[in-house]
Amino acid sequence: MNVHELAGAAGAKQAALRSLATLYPWMQHYYSRPIRDYAARLYEAPVSTAMPESRQYALAKLLDAIKNAGKRNGLPIGAVAEICREFEERRVLQTGPHLLLLMDPEAYYTHILSLVGLAAHGCSTYLSYAVSTVSLVERARKGPGWLTIDQTPINVFGLTRSRMIGYSLLTGPGAYRFELVPAEQGAEPAALAVLHNLLPKGQFERPAHAIKEANCSLWPKLFGSRFTFLQIEDEDIA
Repeated sequence: MNVHELAGAAGAKQAALRSLATLYPWMQHYYSRPIRDYAARLYEAPVSTAMPESRQYALAKLLDAIKNAGKRNGLPIGAVAEICREFEERRVLQTGPHLLLLMDPEAYYTHILSLVGLAAHGCSTYLSYAVSTVSLVERARKGPGWLTIDQTPINVFGLTRSRMIGYSLLTGPGAYRFELVPAEQGAEPAALAVLHNLLPKGQFERPAHAIKEANCSLWPKLFGSRFTFLQIEDEDIA
């Protein structure tokens, strides 16, 4: 990256920060502070006040969805209860990220930020919401259907272009499995075999189901056992 590109990137960052400060003035205080301070602020429990009946109803419905998702994922009853308790106490749920494999940089660093914030408050559970009503491919070799490993684009499910463009993670029923096919022949990264061994070997009706099950398997290997992890997505709420 040359000097002009660096200057342009810095200018774009400052413009984004100014826009955020306009929308959320409280954020400006954290621009010069460690990221852990900002993460902790995001997960501060709200001031206890009486909730309108409509919000109480919405929260109850969401908690029911969380309990059902936890049961489907095979979590112990006590673990699901603790997830609900901590979520009800903080009521923070990041809803922007798309449903991606945990090692995708967009997903990985989002999870890191959340874990830093939750750890600051002594939490032991992590509820992640991921958007699954998105296309398998969002732009050239980018999106849930692709993963870059050692600068090599990998076709996660080995699907043809015609089966990815315009199809969402909830497309199905079908037969989806982790094929991990490099975009270019003969360009197979050494890490690909390792990842193949870590991912589920079964067949799934929908891409979203495959990614969620894979993330459950990958979680302890990437993030350890400090946090009980539950990932929900659009189908869990529908």
